[in-house]
Amino acid sequence: MAREHKHTPGEWYRNGAFVRTQGYEWIAECAFAKDGTGLHSFPRALEASDNARRIVQCVNACAGMPDPVAEVAGLKRERDMLLDACGALFESTGKTLRGIWADRINEEAALDAAGE
Repeated sequence: MAREHKHTPGEWYRNGAFVRTQGYEWIAECAFAKDGTGLHSFPRALEASDNARRIVQCVNACAGMPDPVAEVAGLKRERDMLLDACGALFESTGKTLRGIWADRINEEAALDAAGE
C-alpha cells in the first residue's frame, strides 16, 4: 500500500530562509553553503531566502489542489490552446488583440446608440 504524503496545512510564510506557519511553527529552513573560508556567504544567504520565498509562493498557490502537478499541467495545456487560437485569429483577421477589442467596443457602442 502506497504511503499518502501530507504536508503542513494552511498558508505558509517566509521569515528569511525559514518557512513557517502563521503561528510561527517551523516547517523548513533553506540551507546555504559556506564559502571557502568556512563562513556563510551573504550572496548564498540571499539565495536561501529567495528559495524559501519560492517554496512558500508555490505551496500557497497550489492550496486546495488535490494534485498540483496535474492541475498545473492542465492549465499549461489550456493556456497553449488559447494562445494557438489567438494566433490563428490574429492571422485570419490581420489584427492584434487590441484591434479586435476596439472593434467589439465600437460595435457595442453602435448598438447602444441605435437603441438595440
